[in-house]
Amino acid sequence: DQAERLIEMRDQIVTSLLPSSGFAGTIRIGVAESIVHTLLPNMLGKIRDVFPDARLELSVDLSPVLARRLVDDDIDVAILVSQLVPAGAIEVPVYSCDLGWFASPSMTLPAGVLSPKELAQFPIVTFLKGSLPFIEVERIFSDPNLPSPLLHGCASLSTMIHLVTDGFGIGLFPASLARPAVDSGLLVPLKTSPKAKVGRLEVAFSHMGARNSSQMERLRECAEAAALAYRSKK
Repeated sequence: DQAERLIEMRDQIVTSLLPSSGFAGTIRIGVAESIVHTLLPNMLGKIRDVFPDARLELSVDLSPVLARRLVDDDIDVAILVSQLVPAGAIEVPVYSCDLGWFASPSMTLPAGVLSPKELAQFPIVTFLKGSLPFIEVERIFSDPNLPSPLLHGCASLSTMIHLVTDGFGIGLFPASLARPAVDSGLLVPLKTSPKAKVGRLEVAFSHMGARNSSQMERLRECAEAAALAYRSKK
């Protein structure tokens, strides 16, 4: 409680010293990897328009890491998976997408709908351990009667897609981000049984409650506007 009051006092002092043109300090923003390829460019442009004198510090990391850094006051805001928003943080949903299974058309796969047992025959490429896709893979193959697949975790989405298009394994990642590779014929979506289905990736704008509410609201509006612009392009 004392730490939260000190942070609130700090924000009040900073606000009182701001120039009339707006915020002129540093805004520390943490984003999950999927945001880099979707909302981030537009969102940063909008933040620059709203806070033209602000310095931006950008961190790209896994949602569990961003959640810890938010609690530790290492970052001011985080755009991360909703399921991993830390307790006590203010959360506003801004974006969601489906997760899907993909493979290179050059791979020899069983015909028809694939079950977890059939998927486990191939190496699986997805985000790093601790990420929601990785957790979903662990859930799907948690049945002791199923073989344990070889899981390859990767922090870079572009590297994941490159590995899967090269036939290194099958991949689990956001369907919207795989669409360009699908449209160009480099990837094919896999049809899977209900037991191999994965949940939607829900993403939220989040900050701790003690942060400056006016500044956070304007940042949230930038994130929401960027999400709306991205959805309208799809």
